[in-house]
This record gives sequence, structure tokens and C-alpha cells, in this order.
Amino acid sequence: MLVAVTAVTVTFLFGLSSLDGLFRAGVDVRFEATRAGKVDEVTRYLRSLESETSQLATSPMTVDAARRFITAYGELPGRGGGIRDEAIETLLPLYRDEYLPELMEATGRPVSLDSILPQTSGAVYLQTAYFGAAGDIGVEPDNIDDAFDGSTWSAVHAELHPVYRDLATTLGFADIFIIDADTSSIVYSVAKNIDFATSLDAGPGSGGALSAVATRVWRDPTRGSVTVMDFTRYTPDLASPMAFFGSPILDGERLIGILVTKISTDGINEIMTNREDWEAIGLGDTGEAFIVGSDGRLRSDSRVYVEDPETYFEEAVATGTLSEEDVPGVKAAGTTALFQRMDLATLDAAGSAGGAAITSTNYLGIPVMTTLEPLGVDGLDWSVVVQASREEIASIVNGVGKASAVTIVMFILILTFVSVAWASGFVRPVRTLTRRLRAVTRGEDIPDGEAAASNASTTREFAALTAGIEEMAAGLVSREHMLDEALKERSDIVRRFLPADVVRRLEAGERDLVERIPNATVVAIVIDGLGTLADHESADDVRRRLDRVIIGFDDLAAKHGLERVKIVGDTYFAVCGLGRPYLDHAPRSVAFAEEALRTFAGDRTASGALDVSIGIASGPIAAGLAGSHRLIYDTWGATVSDAGFLARAARPNTVVASASVIEQLPESVLTRRWEDISGIGPTWEILTTAPSEGAPA
Repeated sequence: MLVAVTAVTVTFLFGLSSLDGLFRAGVDVRFEATRAGKVDEVTRYLRSLESETSQLATSPMTVDAARRFITAYGELPGRGGGIRDEAIETLLPLYRDEYLPELMEATGRPVSLDSILPQTSGAVYLQTAYFGAAGDIGVEPDNIDDAFDGSTWSAVHAELHPVYRDLATTLGFADIFIIDADTSSIVYSVAKNIDFATSLDAGPGSGGALSAVATRVWRDPTRGSVTVMDFTRYTPDLASPMAFFGSPILDGERLIGILVTKISTDGINEIMTNREDWEAIGLGDTGEAFIVGSDGRLRSDSRVYVEDPETYFEEAVATGTLSEEDVPGVKAAGTTALFQRMDLATLDAAGSAGGAAITSTNYLGIPVMTTLEPLGVDGLDWSVVVQASREEIASIVNGVGKASAVTIVMFILILTFVSVAWASGFVRPVRTLTRRLRAVTRGEDIPDGEAAASNASTTREFAALTAGIEEMAAGLVSREHMLDEALKERSDIVRRFLPADVVRRLEAGERDLVERIPNATVVAIVIDGLGTLADHESADDVRRRLDRVIIGFDDLAAKHGLERVKIVGDTYFAVCGLGRPYLDHAPRSVAFAEEALRTFAGDRTASGALDVSIGIASGPIAAGLAGSHRLIYDTWGATVSDAGFLARAARPNTVVASASVIEQLPESVLTRRWEDISGIGPTWEILTTAPSEGAPA
């Protein structure tokens, strides 16, 4: 006991003297881990947005959409100035009474009405049509597919808008713009803000970030390139922070348009706040991670603002890092990005420290430990900053010291009692043996009960130990069984959403699951009539019926060697040749499409029938896991876009295939020349029955 007490006391005193240094080292390690993790997450998130913008701009669907929207925009009625002045009167109440007061409150300064009114007749016409239609039925303009104004533009919009709206939602974009490269007019917008249909040369979009990113793309229209514009306060969004990604739309070698995607701070904030769970990444009660630009302004939210806005505004204004004029802007935008400032001297000192934590004060004047790491993304001069209150760190050190002292005292007291009891039990057999030896020496007998009691005591100790080990072993077996069941359940869930080959590769430890498949066939099935079905049946009935249809498709796909890869809106995508190569992938896909069409034809209820149209295309595709925060298996490429486009272009309950599919089919398959489609070429209709008399086959 003396040796143990001496060793513990000396160790405690030595540890106490070095506890602060050890804890500071631990803080540096934890800061580094948190900082590096956030740098990696944000980088992958931005790379994902950049890649998605590039793929969207280069897709045949977008090239065709740009051509059609640009042409239809040029045919809009009311191109004369007089007509524009008369028509704009219908928009004045919306701008003057609703938008302008909100904008002036957000910016804290007067704004001229003329500076935000649309300057072109095309913008006035489309805003009048779509803003008016949205107001009539009480929805947002982006939910209007067709304003029923009779224009060619609205007809094109009714066909393409649901696709781009779903893409914006799925990919996390606040808006997607298509801009005419010749006139600088915004010929299409998903969100339909006040910049909708305006010209970047005049009006609310001129001279701003959207105009700047479009100009940069126009000057260097390299196919697949992406120009990034840092967060700026964008007037059409009530001066809220918005960032832009721009990429050229090329028809052959000619620049016809510019695709621009817009992102808000929501995705960045979700990463940097760890979905408002700072403690889970080791930041305690006061620590936070945020992004700051080279101008010293934050690009993500302050933790204090998220947890206690009133305290944040009071302390930030008192410290001078947030002006009183910016408070309404923060409230209107719902974020501190671009409003909150960080001390530039602290920023420079942290950048020069090489990742080590420095002592400083934060933007609220609170003493903190600060560490910084540059992000390293082209076009964005950002750094990830991690801070924690020095008071919290000191309290942890003091608390650890006090807790250690109490633990040592308790340990010594317990050790004293345990040592006495243990020593007594340890020497009991020796005393029994000594008495026996003395009795033998004296010629006396020892009662059998004493020996039995001694043996029984020893036996109970070992029996208890054995029972404890067996109980522990049984518990381990039970936990192992529970773990196996949990892993099996997780594996079953993953198999429901990912192809079998991908699941096998994930379970084998692979993580780099993006590959190019040189030859495969994509089948796209568009299910039409869901809206009508939803109007007449309950949500549960619609869901059960749709689940039954999708399960039926999955069973038929597995039967013919195809794999379902995704369901986008009302479109079901399956691929043959993805996980397992087939020489006859095109015939298999056609057989699947024919059987799916036959099976689906009888799917009717009293409320109506669900029709399908099927498109098939063959060629190279790229497949893999997409996104940085969500496990999504997806396919990309012109082949996927062609199949989806053909499915939407086909008549209900027909199958249309591209020339690349027809070339691989046996002569026994009946086909009929359908039509030539720009960007795809000649297409054929697959006849599931014999063609009518006189029809070319």
C-alpha cells in the first residue's frame, strides 16, 4: 500500500505541473483534426458543385434547351418600347409595394425603383405572365410550369422547366440560369426572381455578380470550364449572399449561351456548423468553425448567431465588427456571411502560424485560441478558421486537476481498506497451515470444520471468478449476434438503394467508385399521370401503387440483366452492362422495355391510367457515387441524357430507341423509323406487335 500511494502521489504531482502544456498539445491536435476535416468537406462540396455545373452545361439536353429558349425569347410579343411602358404598369405594385420596401430594409439605404424595374419588353412580358399566374393561385413563380399565355416560350418552358427544377433541388442549387451569349438576356431561370428574363446589360442584374461571371465565361468559352464567383450581396435576392458557377454552352464550336448556377450559404453552413452539432466534433460549448475570406469577412454563420441571435447582435455591434446598418441585412438574409468581420491582424497571424493555435480575441472581443488553414480552391481565397474560448479551455484544465486530486484521495482511502481486507484474506490459509503444524508438533488434532471452511472460502472465490468470466463470454456472444443483425439490416437497406455490384464493392472496402463504362445501354421510363392519380386517390394509395410499379420494374430489370440506378422525378433509369458486361446489352434492354410496356398497359384504376413512354440509348457512360455528404449512386453522360430525352419525346405507351441501339438488334425485332432529333440523330420506334398494314418497318 505504501509503494502504491507513493507512486500515485508522485505521478499526480508531476502530471499536474505539466497538465497545461499537455492539454494545449491536445487542443492543437483536436483543432488540427477538426480544421482538416472541414477543409476536406468544403473542398469536396465545392468540387461537386463545379463538376455538376460543367456536366449540366455540356449535356445535349442543355444545348437543345438553350437553342429553344433563345429562339422563343426572340419571338415574344410586345417588343416595342410603347408596349413595354404600358405593360410594366401591371408590375409596379409588386415592385413598389412588396419588393422595394424589403430591399431597402435589408440594405439599410434608399433604393431607386427605376434601378430594379425590368428594362426590356421580353422581361416585362414574361414577368407579367408568370408573376401574375403565381399570384392568382398563391404559389411561388418557380412552381408554375405553364402560364398559358399562348407563347412559344411558355410551351418550351412547360416541357423543360420540371426537369431543371428537379435538378436544382437535387443538386443543391438556389437557381439555374440560361443566358443568351449574343444579347446577354436571361432567357431561362428556375427560381424566377426579379432578374428573371432581364438583360445583364440593363436592369437589376446589370453590373452585379451574375453579369460578372457571365462576362468571364464569354471571354474564355472553353468547353467544360467553370468560372467561380465568390459570395456577393445579390440585389435580386434582397441583397443576400450568393455565389455563382458559370460554364459555356457550345453548339459545336459556337458559343450560344452561358449556364450559371447560383448557391446560397446553406450548404456551407451545414458543413461548418456540423448541422448545429458542434460538440460532436470536439468544439465544446464555445468552439466554432467558420470560413473567412481574404477581406476578413465570414463566408458562413457565427455559432453565437445561430444559438442566440439577440446576444450576437448586441455583442457584435458593441465590439465594432458588425455595423448597426448591417443588422437588418443579417436578419433579412438569415446569415452572417459577408456581414461579420474578423480582425485582419488575427487573420494574418493565424495564417503565419503554420496551423498552430495562437491566442487572440474573436469577432465578439472574447479571448480565444485560433487556428487557420487555407482552402486552396481556384477562384476562392478562403480559409477555414477554428476557434475556442480560452476560458473554457482553462476551466477544463482546472477541472481536470481538481477531479484528479479528488480521485487520488478517494483511491488512497479505498486502497487502505482494500489492502487491510486483502491482506487478512491472503494470510488466512497461512495461519491455518501454521496452526496445523503446531498441532501436529504438539500431537493435537485440528477440527475438520476449520479446514473445510478455509477450502470453501477459497473455492467460492474461484467459483465467482469462473461465473463472472462465463457471464462476460455470454454477454460478448450476445453483443456479437446483435452486431451481426445490425450489420445485416444496414446491408439490406443499402442493397435497396444501390446496385448489387456497388454494394459488394462497398462491403469490400472500396471507396473510389467512379468509373467509365465504354459500352452500355440505358433505358429511361417516364411515368405519366401521377398528378391525376394524386388528385383522385390518397397519398398512401398513390405511394403503394407507385411502389408496386417500381418493384415490378426492378423485378423485370433483374430478369433481363439490367440494374436500376436512379429515379429522378417521374423517370425510372435502368442500365444493362453496368455491374456485369453483356455482349447483348441492347437486345436485353429492348426485351426489358417491351415486357415492361406490356405489363404496365393493364395498370388502370377508376381514377385513370398511368401511361409510360420509354427511351433507349447505347454508348459510353460514367457511373459512381455522387456528392460529398449524401451516398447517391448515379450515372452521367450523353447516353443517359439521350435516353431520358427520348423517353420524354416519345408518345405514351411507345418505345423509342437511338440508332446505336438499332444497330445491335437482331432482324427479328420489328422497328419503324421515327424521326431525326437534333443532337441524337435518327431514331426508331420499337414495335411490340406487328406493324399496321402499309407502315414502313
